[in-house]
Amino acid sequence: MAALEKGQSAVAVASGAAAVLMTVMALAKAGDNIVSSAQIYSGTFTQLDRLLPSFGVRTKFMDRGSRNLRDLIDEHTKLVFCESLANPDFAVADYEELVRIAHEAGVPVVVDATFTGAGFFGSPIDFGVDIVVHSATKWISGHGTTIGGVVIDGGKFDWNAHPARFPQFHSVPHAFDRQNPATFWNRFGSRAFTAYLRLNLQRDVGSTLSPFSAQQLLIGMETLSLRCERQAKNAAALAEWLRMQRPAVAWVAYIGFEDHPAHPLAVKYLRNGFSSVLTFGLAGGQPAAFKFIDGLRMIINSSNVGDSKTIVGHLWSTTCVSMTDEERHAGGVTDDLIRISAGTENVEDIIDDMRQSLDALDCSTQRLCNGDPEAHGIHVPNGTERPRLVVQKFGGTSIGKFPLEIVRDVIMPNNVEGKVVVVCSARSSTSKPEGTTEKLLRACRSAMLPQSSQYKILVECLRTEHVQAVHANIKSSAIARCLVQGIIDDCAQVLDILDSVHLIGAISPDTLDRVVSAGEKLACRFMSGVMQDQGVSAEYVDLSQVAVFPTDQIIDQAFYDELSAAVGCAVRASKADVPVVTGYFGRIPGGLLCRIGRGYTDLCAALLTMALGAEELQVWKEVEGFYTADPRRVPSAKPLPSISPHEAAELTFNGSEIIHFLAMGQAVRSRIPIRVKNVMNPSGAGTLIRPESLVSAKARVPDNCCKSFDHLHRDDSSVFDCCRARSKNGPAAMTSKHDIVVVNVLSQERSLRPSFFMNIIAVLGRWELPIDLVCTSQVQMSMVIQSKAPSTTSDGVENDPSCSADLVGAINQLRELGTVNVLPEMAVISLVGQDMRCHSGTAGRVFTVLGDNDINIEMIAQGASEISISCVVAEKVVDRAMNLLHESLFASRA
Repeated sequence: MAALEKGQSAVAVASGAAAVLMTVMALAKAGDNIVSSAQIYSGTFTQLDRLLPSFGVRTKFMDRGSRNLRDLIDEHTKLVFCESLANPDFAVADYEELVRIAHEAGVPVVVDATFTGAGFFGSPIDFGVDIVVHSATKWISGHGTTIGGVVIDGGKFDWNAHPARFPQFHSVPHAFDRQNPATFWNRFGSRAFTAYLRLNLQRDVGSTLSPFSAQQLLIGMETLSLRCERQAKNAAALAEWLRMQRPAVAWVAYIGFEDHPAHPLAVKYLRNGFSSVLTFGLAGGQPAAFKFIDGLRMIINSSNVGDSKTIVGHLWSTTCVSMTDEERHAGGVTDDLIRISAGTENVEDIIDDMRQSLDALDCSTQRLCNGDPEAHGIHVPNGTERPRLVVQKFGGTSIGKFPLEIVRDVIMPNNVEGKVVVVCSARSSTSKPEGTTEKLLRACRSAMLPQSSQYKILVECLRTEHVQAVHANIKSSAIARCLVQGIIDDCAQVLDILDSVHLIGAISPDTLDRVVSAGEKLACRFMSGVMQDQGVSAEYVDLSQVAVFPTDQIIDQAFYDELSAAVGCAVRASKADVPVVTGYFGRIPGGLLCRIGRGYTDLCAALLTMALGAEELQVWKEVEGFYTADPRRVPSAKPLPSISPHEAAELTFNGSEIIHFLAMGQAVRSRIPIRVKNVMNPSGAGTLIRPESLVSAKARVPDNCCKSFDHLHRDDSSVFDCCRARSKNGPAAMTSKHDIVVVNVLSQERSLRPSFFMNIIAVLGRWELPIDLVCTSQVQMSMVIQSKAPSTTSDGVENDPSCSADLVGAINQLRELGTVNVLPEMAVISLVGQDMRCHSGTAGRVFTVLGDNDINIEMIAQGASEISISCVVAEKVVDRAMNLLHESLFASRA
């Protein structure tokens, strides 16, 4: 062993514990102290913390990373102790730093190098360590048949230079002939320590290795290098496989991973691999760990490591059971931690055994299944009301500002009453323009520029923000470690994609979706971690592989029905009480952002509500729901207790960013109740977007009028007379849309050709510019487009780099069709209300109110549905116009 560890001499003892204890007893006496790392094996910790004080020797535990080592060493300190690889924390000792500080004070460094495989994975003595101890039961034996220990002296510490600190080496051994009173140092020189150990301690204490044990250990050493090499390869393969088993496997700690905190030191001090032990935790915590270990068939449940057989252990309940919770956490032990020591078996056999045990975990009591309480594991006696199932969708700004409040005040109370499925948008810590999605879009644009590296800075910024959020909101070190690892993985994947984009200088719609979807993955990881930290059984559910459609797939209702079934199936498979679901549900023809837009998370939540048969979809914002107007612009605006889906869709399309219009479309079709609530006031009623059946629609119109609103005819005056008699309210709410440009195209021909309008629409379609409003006359077409208007020089050339490049291109092509006039800095005011279709005079009152106050209307339009009226005014007067209209149309209802 001395040769393997590059030491000068060694003493074999009865066990690893004896090796540590005898080393301390050889160097310290009553009144002395030692300094130790806190990240050590539980048995060693108990020995140092509880046994040694009974001998009068005190142990001082240093901070992680030995930051306070120098302050802890005093004139009575006799050694500094640590482990080469902390068990099970895997903190790698920084030998050179420890040696430098300890030797300055004249103190030797002792390292338990058991986990470095008797020198195969590295020798601490190479880096100045003075004494190395081993539990020979582990890698040296290799078969778990023999208990033993070894103490190895590097022979380089000058005991003669510190006679006051170590007077024992300047005394006469008990076994020496008193006629020849030579001291240990005089007789043995640099071997004085091991001589003292053997002659004064081992003889008197009796911790001697038996001959049979010595022979067994020698046999084990014959295959040491072969075993260690195979074990290291198996450990690396197992770590990679476990990392791919998320979300069932919540976290994996392996120093071979580049993102492990100890990896840089491992690279510096280890060789031939990264040892053969790793740890991981399951999403179900300690109960799942017990079931997993019990379900293994080949792998052995034991507290040993370094064996030729693969071994797992739950340290919290076995070797660390005598420690307090604080002591276990300080040593890196959590209640979900499973340690695995890779053996020499075929790695596929090891993986197969772990896979079958993971698959067999009985999580039937936690599965979601279409609103059926029995599938939730809840027994419902006859006559008892079934628990409610709700889908809760949270906006990114709410997640950024109030993660703990969301969990404690919103999710947990609902989870007690029934079951909850959570859908998250990408996190925004301050405002939407500074949020994750916006930064990812900026990163995509940057990656396409040849000389730009800004995208790397943006991704790093996102990584840092999310890691900081984890540390600020999560107390559990195990959960935080798992989340940080997931965040690092996701950001690294995004950076790899953007590096490829940078190389080719272009990005496809699918690639854009993959980058932007990382924001929701990060948010869902974060929120599931916050819930787990608060004791909620939550699971991160990634839907990014759910949608698999051919490139020629038509996006129609059949597509949405199939997609709803797919996302519902994925969520039902969740093993947690609260699945936390990404809004991104995979690739669709033409790209999700391009075809649906940034509100696809709302659509996903609506599809989930349909698939699971949920009682309602809750959309949580930072407002009380829908208002009669934007309260930031109209202080007298009042919240609306309820509105119809059609009204909500019109308000959303015309500027109220509450819920995506496609989500509203699915709600209308499936009659899903949607409740918009405020995360800052969870007890508030919010706004109910009530499902409108044909029955409720007919109830609002007398039977002699019509069968439904969809069958109203303009030439049926009796119907409208009756409606006017029944409805006096007019609009339900008003909203505004900003950054509006009005584009007027005047035909250059006196008689308008039929193709004129068609060509204009085709130009705007090529530049992917949606038209919000349109008005036509005999020779002119006016369109409202939401975009930054281009500024021009004196010669009419657009020069504003902040304007929409698509709008500039479209205007240049429209000039080929006629004279183009652009009105920039405009806004659209929209009045919305289902009762407006049976209420006359609204448009007239709009003209009157705005005209009486010298506010010019550039354009006005009413859709065929007759539930909205929109007008265009200058941006600079929009707030005044809205307050005037609100006073005229809504104040009288208060």
